[in-house]
Amino acid sequence: SLALADQSQASKNKAFLRKDNRYIGFLDEVANVMSYVDEPIAIEAANGSGKLIRDVKSACFTPKELANIVWAVTHIGLPHRRLYKLVARHMIWYIDHFDSVNLSLALWGLAKMDVCSPELFHAAAPVIIDMIETFEPHRLCNTAWAFSKTLNAQDNEKLFSAIASASMRKIDKFNLSNESMLVYSFALAQYKEPVELIGMILKQQIRAIKRGEVNDPRSFANMAWGAAELGVGAKYQDLYTAIADYLARRPRILNDFGINQLATLCLALMMVESKAPQIRVLFDHVRDICATKQMDSTMRTDLMNLQAAFNYYRIDSGCVRE
Repeated sequence: SLALADQSQASKNKAFLRKDNRYIGFLDEVANVMSYVDEPIAIEAANGSGKLIRDVKSACFTPKELANIVWAVTHIGLPHRRLYKLVARHMIWYIDHFDSVNLSLALWGLAKMDVCSPELFHAAAPVIIDMIETFEPHRLCNTAWAFSKTLNAQDNEKLFSAIASASMRKIDKFNLSNESMLVYSFALAQYKEPVELIGMILKQQIRAIKRGEVNDPRSFANMAWGAAELGVGAKYQDLYTAIADYLARRPRILNDFGINQLATLCLALMMVESKAPQIRVLFDHVRDICATKQMDSTMRTDLMNLQAAFNYYRIDSGCVRE
C-alpha cells in the first residue's frame, strides 16, 4: 500500500498511470488478495463493554494500509470499482481500529470516487463520534463532506451534530478553506441546525473577503452556494456583495475558476436575489471567461445554471449556452 501511495505521489502524469497496464494489473492483484480473505470472527472487547471487535493482527491490510490504498488510487483518479468495494468491506470489519487520520482519509477518497457504501458510513459514524475530539479541522471538514455525499443529515443526525459541536470548539483553528468546505458540506447534507456556527463562519468570510484574503475559486463557490442552499443567504447579503465586488475588480482570479465553479457562484447569486452593485460587471467577466473555456456535454447542467442566472439578471449570456 505504501508503494502505491509513493507511486501516485511521485507521478507527474496521472493520465499515464491510469492507462498503464502494469499499474492496473498490480491493483487487480491487490483486489484478488483482498477477495480471498473471509470475514474474521469477532470477539468480545476486553473492556467488558460487550462490544464485538475483530483482531486487527489477523487483517489482510491494516487500517493505515487500507487508507493508503484508497488515497493512492483516488489520487490518480482511477475508477477501480472492484478494489474500492473490497476496501470498503475490509474497513467495515476493522472499523474500530481506525484512527481519525486514516478513517477520514479513506472515507474522503471513497466519497470522491462516488463509491456507494452506506453500510461502511453507518458503521463509521459511531466510531467517529467516539473520537471526534481527535479530528483536526481539515479532517472534520473532509469527513463532513464525505458523509454529505453518501448520507443526508436525517440519516445520521448524531454524526453531523458531533461534527458541528467539535467545529464550534475548534473554530479558531479553522482556515478559510476549512470554513467554506464545512458550510458547503452542511448544505449538501441539508443540515441547517448549527445556526450559530454557520453565522460565525459567514461573518468571518465576509471580513476575509473584504481584506483580500480569499483567492481560492473553490472557497468562493462553496461559500456562496452553501449559504444560499442553507437558506441564510438573504440574511447575509453582505457576503454576496463582498464576493461580487471583489471578483468584479479581479478578473484574473475569475480566470482560475472552472465552469462548475462559475456556474455555482452565479447560481448562488441568483438564489439569494443579490442586488450587489457589481453584478453586471461580474457577469460580463464570467461571459468573457466562458468564451475561452472548452465546453463538452458533461457540463450541460452547469451551462443551464449559467444561462438561468444570466436570464435572471437580464444580461446577455453571449456564448454561455448549451
